[in-house]
Amino acid sequence: MQMDKTIVALATPPGRSGIGVVRLSGKGALAIAASLAGRADFEPREATLAPLSDPQSGDLIDEAIITFFAAPKSYTGEDVVEIACHGSPVVLRRVIDVCLAGGARLAEAGEFTLRALANGRIDLAEAEAIRDLIDAQTQASARQAVRQMRGEFSHQLQPIKDELLDIIVVLESAIEFVEDDLPEIQAEGVKKRLAEIARLIGGVADTYQAGRLIREGLRVALVGRPNVGKSSLFNALLGHDRAIVTEVAGTTRDQLHEKITIGDIPISLWDTAGLR
Repeated sequence: MQMDKTIVALATPPGRSGIGVVRLSGKGALAIAASLAGRADFEPREATLAPLSDPQSGDLIDEAIITFFAAPKSYTGEDVVEIACHGSPVVLRRVIDVCLAGGARLAEAGEFTLRALANGRIDLAEAEAIRDLIDAQTQASARQAVRQMRGEFSHQLQPIKDELLDIIVVLESAIEFVEDDLPEIQAEGVKKRLAEIARLIGGVADTYQAGRLIREGLRVALVGRPNVGKSSLFNALLGHDRAIVTEVAGTTRDQLHEKITIGDIPISLWDTAGLR
């Protein structure tokens, strides 16, 4: 992966829509946008209406809102340009093709966030939170992802990191000056500090399972002998009739699958055929 190259990608879902956004990031982002718009006087963080033309043929492509984010105050930490044009797949493909002809390359999946991570705009926990927010299935999982994205989890880890670095300095000093053993009082202090770090890490780890439950949810299969009420329970949990319910045993032949939310926990629910 060439991190020094300017990258381009569609920032909105593919398909027809009212608006589609093409995003550029890298040293050449502004120059490529200027070649499309025929102007380069874009003020940072100001939306500018401009016609888009193919610099090779001169053909008018569309009119767009162009927004320039100057490095390092952008999502990736590089120069970023967002081109919001009409969401026709034909138009968007033409804009991307012009960007590629201007020296950009197609971004790989997640590469804008990878560059933000590499340039210190976000840390690993915040990068994971962005993914979790996009994949959120409930309001609770979205709220959790937003808190992590704003650095709540990173702030919890920072004191642990600082304490570990301090201990590393003490131990490396003792190794460097081998003729002097680590004083007993200092050694006991290091042990106590490590015990406290272990306690803090344990506290953070204890929150993992609850967070994972909110984020990923549960998979629940209703299993049992024929005609014991699995489909009735399935329908009751859904709040509507999805499975056929009769007094005849063996009505359910294929697995039925639905997604529900109970108490902010996303649940994948399966109704299964009776066990014989």
